[in-house]
Amino acid sequence: MTVDAKVNIQFVDEAGRTPPNTRFAVAHFGAELDIDRRAKVVRLAEPDVELVALDLQAPTTLHPLASDAQGTWSLRSLDDTTTSWMVFARRGSAVIAAPKLYASQASEQVDAAPLDNPEPSPLQQAIGLVRFEDRRAAIEHRLRELATLPGDSEWGHLEAFLSHDFPISTFESIRALIRVPAALCTLLLRSPHPQILVERFEDLPFIWCCLPFASILTALDAHHTHHRSLIAQHPNFANLLAEDHKRKTRAFVDALTQHAPGFGVIFAAIELRHPGILPRGVIDIARDTHFALTQPALAAGHLSNLQTQVVDDLRRRHADSHWPHHDALDSLAKRLPAPTTELRDLPEYQRPVVNAPLLAAQCAAAGVLPEPLEAYALRLCQGFDPTFFDEAYRLALPLAISQLTWGAP
Repeated sequence: MTVDAKVNIQFVDEAGRTPPNTRFAVAHFGAELDIDRRAKVVRLAEPDVELVALDLQAPTTLHPLASDAQGTWSLRSLDDTTTSWMVFARRGSAVIAAPKLYASQASEQVDAAPLDNPEPSPLQQAIGLVRFEDRRAAIEHRLRELATLPGDSEWGHLEAFLSHDFPISTFESIRALIRVPAALCTLLLRSPHPQILVERFEDLPFIWCCLPFASILTALDAHHTHHRSLIAQHPNFANLLAEDHKRKTRAFVDALTQHAPGFGVIFAAIELRHPGILPRGVIDIARDTHFALTQPALAAGHLSNLQTQVVDDLRRRHADSHWPHHDALDSLAKRLPAPTTELRDLPEYQRPVVNAPLLAAQCAAAGVLPEPLEAYALRLCQGFDPTFFDEAYRLALPLAISQLTWGAP
């Protein structure tokens, strides 16, 4: 997907004003690859382009395809392998055509003699499965295992996909991470630039504020255990390893709290209930958050009064606005394991926007992942007034964690 194949659309109301966060982008690939499997060529009628293939079993390097003057590129060099390839067309660093899968001839011959390739890893085996349902289940199963194994070499396989300048939705194993959020958190903890990844995953049908509390805890616990194991193996480098652990954890915390300020509550809850997992000094617990997490029954009334004030401010700001609504929020509320805390003493058209951050907080606490349409509906309400959404979410999250995760009254 390329920047010059993107259209930005901006809405303007009757008064000529642009409501906040109502811009969205529509992007498309401007060309299409034509793979002729019989002739073993790929055709593309575009000037000044380069065609490359990415080995899905070993995605660390790109394999350039040989071209001729008629706009065709040979695929024969890929047939000496037993793997599948993703073929791309690039102009500079921009991908200009939708990637297409090409299975080498050797990979399609079940009885062919094995080539001199190393034994595929569990994730590589999962990616190589033919049936979609089997492949998806196997990839997600392996990602759940990797979530607690931050030092496993297979993380390099996933990170290699992300090292190329392709749309994040290109690769099935990367898309699967939003369905295995603990693995997504482990990926962020390993990354030297988690903030960049947080922004890139925004292109998927996913919303960060619903990232489950339990998934964050699982990843942090695994990261902490791995750190202790490294120190035991390399005691002479204990100080360096401790600094690296603290730096990565702080970068992870900062990336999520900058994107969703209410996430500070989740890290405060981890610090209070699971001391030692977060390195010392990574997070400071605000007084009101500490109070809400440790005394939820007493804090409930106080936070309810604050929420009422925040809602009143929202209604004043948007007295003449068109408030968004989506039926998917109703289906999300029904999927939560406990009765939802919603504000109903409101005009019906205002309820979705007001209740969206409360639903998001309960999703994070209960570990309920929104379906794509539900995530879209939450984003719609979040974009209507991000200030309100963040503040209401911050107020609702500690009580949701206390009530749904720890069973507090």
